[in-house]
Amino acid sequence: MINEASNSKLKEIVDALGKGQFGAVTAQPGVGKTAFLVQLAINVLLQGKKVLHVSIKDPVNKVHLWYREMFARRFPGEKRHEMGEDIINHRFIMAFKEQDFHQERLMDRLEELTVQGIFIPEILIIDGLNFAMIEREALLAIKGMAEKRELKTWFSVPLARGEAHFPHEDLFSLIFHLYPEGNRIPVTIAKGQHSFSPLYLDATTMVMEI
Repeated sequence: MINEASNSKLKEIVDALGKGQFGAVTAQPGVGKTAFLVQLAINVLLQGKKVLHVSIKDPVNKVHLWYREMFARRFPGEKRHEMGEDIINHRFIMAFKEQDFHQERLMDRLEELTVQGIFIPEILIIDGLNFAMIEREALLAIKGMAEKRELKTWFSVPLARGEAHFPHEDLFSLIFHLYPEGNRIPVTIAKGQHSFSPLYLDATTMVMEI
């Protein structure tokens, strides 16, 4: 159910990834990777920490809608709008078309934000990166940036049916996998030094619960 226990589990996942490390959520397309990442981000935002969400598949307005909808589903009630407005100030969205994305462009834009004091994130989310096409050197450059800025960095990684691994996963410290089972989607750990009690996504609402 959705309660303080499930919120605590989300925080546990966030805290399990060290500063400068890579984390990932893997699944077949449409299973819930973005919902997983957005709920992790909301948990971080509610702690007063800042999140940079980089989308390489959806425009800014669609990403914003993801946050609005997932926040409303996790925290239904009269004050949800007020709480939603409060966390927006701690979140920054960047959107790239796949053909326009390049790690140097991302790093330059982040440099502009931080040098000018506009936005200094603690968590970086990269949703929609094509791991079948990305070169290792590009990921190493992003990892170097993450380590320098002490950014916990989360990726969504699509897997084809029957796949269990993805390119460059040795660079990742923590990997979760989503696989549908009826009306729920178990969140299982595929790589990491931590153990987590059972956690699920509701297959209809995509809300995380225990």
